[in-house]
Amino acid sequence: LVKSVPCISVAEPTLPSSVVSCALCHNRHPVHNHVLKTCPVKDHSCSQTVFRKKGSPIWKGALGKSHSLHTRGIIELAGAISCGTGRSPLAYIGYGCYCGLGGRGWPKDKTDWCCHRHDCCYDKAERDGCSPKAQRYQWVCEQNAVQCDNLTDQCEKMVCLCDQEAAKCWGAAPYNPQFILWPDFLCGQTHPTCHFKYEGTK
Repeated sequence: LVKSVPCISVAEPTLPSSVVSCALCHNRHPVHNHVLKTCPVKDHSCSQTVFRKKGSPIWKGALGKSHSLHTRGIIELAGAISCGTGRSPLAYIGYGCYCGLGGRGWPKDKTDWCCHRHDCCYDKAERDGCSPKAQRYQWVCEQNAVQCDNLTDQCEKMVCLCDQEAAKCWGAAPYNPQFILWPDFLCGQTHPTCHFKYEGTK
């Protein structure tokens, strides 16, 4: 089944030029090499093709650059980010103290707290025997919300719910350009536990 659906423009005027210009509208899926979408850069309009193959999930949403988002589970997360925020997932790599790989110190803002909570969710999934960074699952994006498609596999459901909650959190949080590529040494040594609840709005 091949289906065409609208693709959100992901131009971020506050990001470096290499990220702007509809950064996620690549022509081919980085894993399966299927043609996914086209993106005329001059008007930032996108058309996206979604593939469903027997025994495989829907590859839907934004896919990021293959060299930085290379495992299957991370690709699902990238799609969830695009679904919930309309932004390129590249906009969250290196944002604050917890968005992207690793994490240390105290989160800088609400968006960074969303990343911290998502890290905690993945940690719990790993303790329960799942591999969230490599877990693929079937999902759809409806009205800027991730829907987990009635998953029955425990690990698929757990990881999808982590990404679903994070996408909702990022969608409601302000995006502060000053925290893009924030240096680790400015994060400090004090860090919150996974039970800490952030009550701020910024």
